Amino acid sequence: MKDNVLDDDFVSKNIPIAGFVEIRNYSFEHEAVFAKAILDSESIQNFLKNANMVSVYSGMSIGLGGVGLMVAPENSRRALEILDRQEIPIEVDDDMQAEAYLLNLEMEAAEEEQEELYDNRSSMSGILNVFMIALGGTIVVFVLWLLLKYFIF
Repeated sequence: MKDNVLDDDFVSKNIPIAGFVEIRNYSFEHEAVFAKAILDSESIQNFLKNANMVSVYSGMSIGLGGVGLMVAPENSRRALEILDRQEIPIEVDDDMQAEAYLLNLEMEAAEEEQEELYDNRSSMSGILNVFMIALGGTIVVFVLWLLLKYFIF
């Protein structure tokens, strides 16, 4: 299996990268890999620029200029046409909206439960601290009373 995912500091002998042009730029590696797979299925030679660096640390995508989809200049028009056909927006129906609404409600309920749990822990730890201070003071008084009663007098 030959892998055409390249980085600036890695050169493959399978692809002559000189002269290739960037036809698309993606912020996320998975988008670029999807587009690459589409072009691979059409036998258009291509590679991804900066993909390895972005996969290591996705925050670098902006600094590196994203993940570039590179093709030979003579294939660029055909590649863009193929990608444009594939980028059909997802139609959102009523069922998807209802599911998104229910998931949002579940997420809000979980966040409220988490906050309530945190608040209960905070109030319990406050009560526990007061109790420990009171208990600690009581123990000190008791130890002093024992010392005075049995060892000093």
